[in-house]
Amino acid sequence: MKITAITVFMAAGLICSGCSEASENERVGQEPQTLTEDTENLESENMSELSPFRISEYEGTYSLLLDVDMGYLEDIFEARENEGLLPNGYGWEALAMAFIENECPEYEDAINFDSEAGMFCAYCSDRETLESFAAKFKAACEDSEKITEILSKADPDNF
Repeated sequence: MKITAITVFMAAGLICSGCSEASENERVGQEPQTLTEDTENLESENMSELSPFRISEYEGTYSLLLDVDMGYLEDIFEARENEGLLPNGYGWEALAMAFIENECPEYEDAINFDSEAGMFCAYCSDRETLESFAAKFKAACEDSEKITEILSKADPDNF
């Protein structure tokens, strides 16, 4: 059976626990679904070292996710707000694209994006590649000088 979008987002922590998975499934006529053990293990393995980012898996595709409402690096984004850069999923995507272009071009063909206003999402079919990218991107995010430099190279057209 197909897992509904609400189930995937609940599993990724992007929908509050007050939302009812069962009622969503009832509306679409499906039985409630749960994550596979592999996905649960994958998420718990990377939670602490990549926090506030997390990696999840769905049907052979691995995603690096960030709930942008958490305010992570918001001050870095606010410094460029007059250029149109906002601390939303699209702003994070522009930052990640600049990171790949300027720091890690080896990921250019492997990492794809599917961000939304409230969520940053980078995805890849290869778990090791995504984990490698995630670790390097997180390390850059933790270095305020480095991330400010990378952000200065981000294309405003991607904001």
